[in-house]
Amino acid sequence: MLKQPFCLKKAKIVFFVLLVCIIVITFAQCQNTAVNQSVLETPEDLSFIFQALPDISIPFGVGIISGISEDETTTFYTLLEKAFHEAYIQTLLQGIDLAGTMGSDYVDAWPRNEPLSWSQNWIHSEGSQEFVQNSWGMPNLVLALGKYNSNSGGEISNTMIFTVSGQFLELYGRSAGYNRANGVVGYGYPLEDAYVLQGTAVQRFNRGRMIIDAEGSRFSFQFDAMNSMLENLNPEEKNRQFSGNNIPEEVSNAFAHSWAFIFSEQDGESDGPVIRVAFSRPWILYAGEEQITINGFYYKSYNRGKDILVLTDSPQLPCRAYYLGGSILQLILSRRRLPGILLERPLGGITGSSGFGRSLAEGFAIYGPPLSNPLPRFNEGGESSEPLFLETQRFARGWISVRADSAYEEIQEEYEE
Repeated sequence: MLKQPFCLKKAKIVFFVLLVCIIVITFAQCQNTAVNQSVLETPEDLSFIFQALPDISIPFGVGIISGISEDETTTFYTLLEKAFHEAYIQTLLQGIDLAGTMGSDYVDAWPRNEPLSWSQNWIHSEGSQEFVQNSWGMPNLVLALGKYNSNSGGEISNTMIFTVSGQFLELYGRSAGYNRANGVVGYGYPLEDAYVLQGTAVQRFNRGRMIIDAEGSRFSFQFDAMNSMLENLNPEEKNRQFSGNNIPEEVSNAFAHSWAFIFSEQDGESDGPVIRVAFSRPWILYAGEEQITINGFYYKSYNRGKDILVLTDSPQLPCRAYYLGGSILQLILSRRRLPGILLERPLGGITGSSGFGRSLAEGFAIYGPPLSNPLPRFNEGGESSEPLFLETQRFARGWISVRADSAYEEIQEEYEE
C-alpha cells in the first residue's frame, strides 16, 4: 500500500481545520444575527430608571394581631404575621412609600360580626406620590387585607395578604359592590395587588375584578367567583403544572396562585414544568441596610416563551411569581441596555443553565430579576388628553416602563427626585 506524501496529509489537516473554523464562524454569525434582530425588534417605547431597592425593614406593629398575647402565639398567628410582613415588603418594592401602621392599629377580623378577611391599616409616608383623597376620608390610607381563616384548626397555610391603595382604594370605598355595599362586604378581599392587563389597570377580589381603563373614562366591577379556579385545581393537576425537579411546595403554590389570578386572563399554553436557574455565586444587593441574597430564580414558560412567570429565589424577598411578557420580556431576552443602565456592570455568576433560561439570566444580570408584576403608575394631575396611568415594572436595579406618551416625562421626574 502506497503511503500518502506528508505534504498531502498536512494539506488535508489544514483543510479540515479551516472547514471547522468556517462552520463555527458561520454559526456564531447566525447567533449574532438572531440577537441583533431581537435587539432591533425591541420596541422603542421602553425606558429604564435606575433606582436602588427601598429600605424593607418592618416597623413595629405591622402584622401584630389584635388581642393576642405572647403566650397565645401559635403557628397560626406566626404565619399570619409573616403574611403581613411579606405584603409590607411587596408594597415597598412596588414603589409605594409606607410609614408603618395607622396609629396603633392591629390586624383584626373584618367585619367583626361575620369576618370575611384579616385587615390592617397602613399609612403612606409624608410626601408620597400616592397621597390622594379617597372615599374613606383618610388620604394617607393603605389597606392591607386577605382571606379570613379562623384559628380553630391551629394552623393556616398559603395565607397571602395584598394591599388596596390609590385609585383602587377610592373605588373600594364606593357603595357599588355586592348588594350596593363597599369594602370587603361589597367587593371581597383582594386576590392580587393591582396590575396592568391588556391596557387596563386591574385588581382582582374574590367577588370579581375591578377595572380602570387608561383614559380613566371607564370604571367597572365585574362580578365573578374569582377564587374558584384555584380552588377547583386538583392536587394531581397542580403537581403536573407547577412542580418540577426539587421544586419547594411554597414555590409551587406561588406559581399556582399567579397562574390562577393573573396569567389565566390570557390564553396560556404551558411549555413545561417550573424550572430553576441557580447561580454559581449569589447576587448581593442592598435594601437600606439589609443585605439581599439572590441565589437564582424559578420560571415557567407559556406560549413558546412569549409569556412567563418568574419567582426570584431569595430568603429576604416575598415568595411570589411575577408575570413577564410583551415588549418588556423581549427587552430582557435581547440583553439590550437602555439608557440609565449603560454604566452599570452586569451581575455575575451565571453558570449551569442554557438556552431560554440562560437568556433570561443574562437579561436579569443587566436589570436584576423582576420584583413585581406590571403595575399601573397613575398620572395624578395630568392633562385630560393623557392616559390615566402608565405601565411600569420593578426589577432589582430599577424600573422598566412602557413609554406610551408625553406623560412619561412627568413620572420620570418624580422618580429621579
